[in-house]
Amino acid sequence: MTVIFQAGLNEPPANWVELTEADVSNITFQNLGTASMFVQATTGDAPTTTAGSIEYPGAAKETNVALADLFPGVAGADRLWAYALTQTTVFVSHTGGVNKTVTLSPSQDYTKARIGHSLNWLAGGTVTAFDGSALLLEGGDGLLLEDDSAVLLESTNNTSVGYYVAAPDNSLTYELWQPSAIPATWEYDHGSSATVDYCAIAAHTLGTAGSTIKIQYWTGSAWSDVTPASAITDNSPIFCLFEGVSAQRWRLNITATTTNPTVGVVKFGEALQMQQAIYGGHSPINLARQTVLRSNLSETGEFLGRTKQRALLSTSYAWTHLKADWIRTNWPTLQKAVEAEPFWVAWRPADYGEVGFSQTDAVPIPQNMGIKDFMQVELTTRARAWD
Repeated sequence: MTVIFQAGLNEPPANWVELTEADVSNITFQNLGTASMFVQATTGDAPTTTAGSIEYPGAAKETNVALADLFPGVAGADRLWAYALTQTTVFVSHTGGVNKTVTLSPSQDYTKARIGHSLNWLAGGTVTAFDGSALLLEGGDGLLLEDDSAVLLESTNNTSVGYYVAAPDNSLTYELWQPSAIPATWEYDHGSSATVDYCAIAAHTLGTAGSTIKIQYWTGSAWSDVTPASAITDNSPIFCLFEGVSAQRWRLNITATTTNPTVGVVKFGEALQMQQAIYGGHSPINLARQTVLRSNLSETGEFLGRTKQRALLSTSYAWTHLKADWIRTNWPTLQKAVEAEPFWVAWRPADYGEVGFSQTDAVPIPQNMGIKDFMQVELTTRARAWD
């Protein structure tokens, strides 16, 4: 199972928030939430690194503490900053400022599940596959010579006989694309700009082929990487996560293979971020094998052999304490999507690279918890096995 992050994306902080309103020498603050926060002092601008920051768990506080005592390594410290990986609030009081509460709200929390489904991935565009020579083309349209003149070349359909360039644009897995030459790219052109923050891949042999991949988008003048070149070590589903980018053209770039891989499904879109993280009680998808076996025994119980009829993965994802307005905004769309097509779930991408490319036979129905306006829901899935 594989999660690939944009360089630096899963490294704190998501954003620094200033707690001070003026230059100060002493400050009082308390973490009013349950999630940890991290604080750092500077002489003015926001910190550029998390090194030296101090963690304050829920309810932890400091009363009229000197910044020089908290951060003796920061000469002349007069400003205090904080960040949190999960939303929390902070009470702050200092000379020259008003008593206030500050909300630390990271824009992305990668402990929370990401779901890529048919109503949040791009559809309706065109697809093309290029071989290594086409990688030199400016967007596949022309090659600039030394005198800056342009030579227009035809696009190369880099697809092996018996395979289909359009196959990865379909969420079904029985048809595949295989490049006939490496390096290779598989490109999706949406026809207009759209915001994308994930690329999901399934039903592939990139691992056994020893492939290295990266995800790129077309800026209008060049291809730009949104993920680093990453060696794929197995054939499990891949979920690439990055900051949202608005672009028309996206591509999977494949290099460094020992043999030409096959790819069944590739999708680009904006992932659903669940409102709460899960951990306890969840069975990770890669540990949840459901293999159907038929064993042959003699009349006296001798083992005569065994047939493996089917292998799949099966698990469920249960979320609690989801706000009712969040459910009403996001869940009907997911319900309609999972009725129609398979989907990807990365249950805790910040910590574990376990991704399922799954279907469900039971549309997940939320229930009121009876606690304020919180709701709970369980998504039971059957995932494609990959080994």
